[in-house]
Amino acid sequence: MKNLGNQPTITELIDDIVSHISKFCWKTNKGKILKLFVCEEEG
Repeated sequence: MKNLGNQPTITELIDDIVSHISKFCWKTNKGKILKLFVCEEEG
């Protein structure tokens, strides 16, 4: 897949998304914490 102009590649998009997601912990509707990548423990 070619990188056209200034459009980010799929890999770059994924890396950007991962870098944002990795900063958060999400709680499921059952109250359990879903850990994605690196997730700091809550005190």
